[in-house]
Amino acid sequence: MSSAPAEWQERTLISLASYLNGYAFKPRHWGDEGLPIIRIRELLDDSVEPDRYHGHDADAFRIDDGDLIFSWSATLAALIWQRGQALLNQHLFKVTPAQGVDIRFLNHLLNAHIDKLASRSHGTTMRHITRDDLVRHTVWLPPLSEQHRIAETLDALDEQIAAVTKTIDKSNAVTDAVLNDLIQRLPEDGERRLGDVLVGPPRNGYSPVESSEWTGRFMLGLGCLTSRGFMPRQLKYAPAHDVRLNPFLLQDGDVLMSRSNTRDMVGLSGVFRDVGDPCFYPDLMMRLAPSDEIGGEYLATMLNTRGVRRQIMNLASGTSGSMVKINRSIVQSLRVPVPSLVEQQRIVALIGQSRDVLKLEAGRLEGLRSLKAGLVGDLLTGRVRVPMEAA
Repeated sequence: MSSAPAEWQERTLISLASYLNGYAFKPRHWGDEGLPIIRIRELLDDSVEPDRYHGHDADAFRIDDGDLIFSWSATLAALIWQRGQALLNQHLFKVTPAQGVDIRFLNHLLNAHIDKLASRSHGTTMRHITRDDLVRHTVWLPPLSEQHRIAETLDALDEQIAAVTKTIDKSNAVTDAVLNDLIQRLPEDGERRLGDVLVGPPRNGYSPVESSEWTGRFMLGLGCLTSRGFMPRQLKYAPAHDVRLNPFLLQDGDVLMSRSNTRDMVGLSGVFRDVGDPCFYPDLMMRLAPSDEIGGEYLATMLNTRGVRRQIMNLASGTSGSMVKINRSIVQSLRVPVPSLVEQQRIVALIGQSRDVLKLEAGRLEGLRSLKAGLVGDLLTGRVRVPMEAA
């Protein structure tokens, strides 16, 4: 470990707290009455309706608001519980800080070291952290008063991040409702088979081995296609001299669709926008060529609507539970509403206004997350100190 201020102590994670693993609930324990059973899914997604347990066998594993919970298997994460009394399932630790350790500081500390812990994690299909990992992993512990100040600073940033995230979620819900209302108003006989409004069949891309260094050319990763369209957030270095890439060079305005992913993400679409350098699309994406009857922006918007997404998910096939595929025939068979070009442009303009606001909020959120990521590294190593008056 690098050096830290003289008054800071080098400690192991196991020495900072006690870690109580949850109760091994079985199907016979599940019911509709009693306290909710919190598994990893329920811990990370408050929209999931939990099973409940009415009994006393698991009383020792009860959690309440303010408790620190650490998911040590599969999805690794730590958070302060704030959803009332519940019962903790196995694969989750209830973390009780040792004397002289602030619980909010410990929450930030665990989250900051999760990537390092994950790099040493065990298991090929389901990563997990053992108590031995906590015994071996060392961190820096500042005096209690400075722990409080660090926690207050990072908590304040988390509150801002949560507020912006909530605003984005609400804006997304409003945008979806507006779009759904616009679609409902379209004539019922206006649906067309997608293949009938494309110029030729969809064309798969090409995926050579990624270059290890900058070449002046990019390839898109699947993460560039989202439920909100194209976002250049996963660009890979394309090999410099592979001429087989040439037919898959993208032009500003090209419509792309993923052809393989998880069932809830396969078939996501977007309109490519110039990224400043030559860019190519991969084998796991298709390029769609819309005819004069349908605009590219409108087409990509429709493909990401609930109605078309249901068609895609129902038609996708695959033996793997995690990855499914769609092919050209499936894409061409999709039914999409195709009103007049004037109406298409009106819909795109209305949705575009909402998405412009979302882009601003998304940029703000990214800035806050970047600020926090930088501060975490500085504050938890003592490179930057929080003065008393800043608290």
